[in-house]
Amino acid sequence: MQKCTPRGCTKKGMLYKSTHSDIKVSAKQAVFQSQPEDGGLFVPESFPKLDILSLKGSKFPSIAFQVLSPFFEDIPKKDFEKIIEQAFSFPINIKKLEEDFYVLRLDFGPTLAFKDFGVKFLAKIVEYYLEKDQREVTVLTATSGDTGAAVAKAFWGLERVRVVVLFPEKGVSEIQRRQMTTLGKNVKAIAVKGSFDECQSLVKQAFLDKDLRKLNLFSANSINIGRLLPQIAYYFYAAYRILKVRPDKKLVFVVPSGNFGNFVAGVYAYFMDLPAFKIIAAVNRNDVFYKFLETGRYQPLKPSYSTLSNAMDIGNPSNLIRLFYHFGGRLERDGKVVKMPDIEGLKKISAAGRALDEEVLNVIREFYEKYNYLADPHTGVGLKVALDFKNRPEYIDKIFVVLQTAHPAKFRKVIFEKLGVDILLPKALKKLMEKEEKFVSIKASYKGFRKAIQAVV
Repeated sequence: MQKCTPRGCTKKGMLYKSTHSDIKVSAKQAVFQSQPEDGGLFVPESFPKLDILSLKGSKFPSIAFQVLSPFFEDIPKKDFEKIIEQAFSFPINIKKLEEDFYVLRLDFGPTLAFKDFGVKFLAKIVEYYLEKDQREVTVLTATSGDTGAAVAKAFWGLERVRVVVLFPEKGVSEIQRRQMTTLGKNVKAIAVKGSFDECQSLVKQAFLDKDLRKLNLFSANSINIGRLLPQIAYYFYAAYRILKVRPDKKLVFVVPSGNFGNFVAGVYAYFMDLPAFKIIAAVNRNDVFYKFLETGRYQPLKPSYSTLSNAMDIGNPSNLIRLFYHFGGRLERDGKVVKMPDIEGLKKISAAGRALDEEVLNVIREFYEKYNYLADPHTGVGLKVALDFKNRPEYIDKIFVVLQTAHPAKFRKVIFEKLGVDILLPKALKKLMEKEEKFVSIKASYKGFRKAIQAVV
């Protein structure tokens, strides 16, 4: 039996430390605590090394099991294998558009977004731990679009879990909103008259509120290491499948990035010996990381800009705290830089590109006409950035893999209005449009939010 205190664990195994102090905890503690009280985030103390060609099996669950097992050594292998099979019960597809240019389709999950990978895994891990401990939690999460829908669906109906999701009232698409507001049962939705950053600020305050501790608050955002780690697996899956045929090549992953959990997962895969040349962050007008690499100055945006790729409209990405830490720096939750990271070291493995709305619409149209492939606005940002990098001298002989983060049907209205392309809704989304919505609407104040959360749970 593994016994841990806030200062460490008595049994050897994978530990998780705070980016801001010497606090070390077990996987279970890191998952349920979500974030340490010192203002940092939990990160793995070390990273296992994997030989891509030594991975066994060709299906995603088998690859995921091999990649993720070292991070959850407290769970027996048979139980962990079952968790993996249940969490990743939907397809994943690698679509080749042209020579050395692929799209990794991560939009076939229950809510048609890449968030389903991390959140379904987290839900199964949490369910496993709660059953063992015979206790309950309240999942509290803020969303700029797809996270809330994925969290609500993944935890929906679980007996030991209550779910509260905050979303900016005018900052999500109708389908994204309905995926949160039509479930009922243990899922409660709160619309905030403000931005995602304000929603995220309310959540962060709640976790520090001692009077709310009785709710056993738990975060399912990518600040939770249990949400981020499973995303490492599809980087290895894509590399394994592509390099099996092209072993002489190196990969460039282009990652549409908002809160940067998906990007950091790619960096973690790199730390684990993923044969990648670079991990490129593709951002929209909310370009704080892009400008940071360009200028060496980190300046959060407040408020963030509204764009067509709404899930990426984040002016102070939380996961940059982790990125700064791994390169010797320190970033506070409010965006204040305490210590600069090694920017040159960061540039050796990563880069960033930017795409504005008009450019995104043009590239979506181009790929639709050329390949009969329709991208959502977030993936469109990735496609535009990939094209910008593709012909640079150091990238010419590399294979590009753009992560498709959402199904275009979730943005049917904007794609039809801007491009004139109509999209048939999948059956699940058709049914969604007929269901009754239930949610509470509040101003962006902590006092109002505190009252609302206590009322709904």
